[in-house]
Amino acid sequence: MRISALQSLFLAMALSPVLLLAAPHTQAAEFKMGVVDPQSVLEKSKAGKRALETLKEYVGTRQKLLAKDEEDLRNTEKQLKEQAPKWTDTEKK
Repeated sequence: MRISALQSLFLAMALSPVLLLAAPHTQAAEFKMGVVDPQSVLEKSKAGKRALETLKEYVGTRQKLLAKDEEDLRNTEKQLKEQAPKWTDTEKK
């Protein structure tokens, strides 16, 4: 018995809805998705709290260094402004 191309196409079209209806039953489990709030984890976990404390210490240290550098720069600028009128033309260049 020989099946023509048209008959095989018709057979495929007739069986495809049956196969599509059976496909969900062959899946292993229902799909579930979880969501994690990283900010909440950071604030509530022990490791997150330690990381925040370390970061705060680092930022505090950096701010102190920047404040000292800023103060040094202002002092240097003040000294240069005081000395500028005393300079000769060649010293200004």
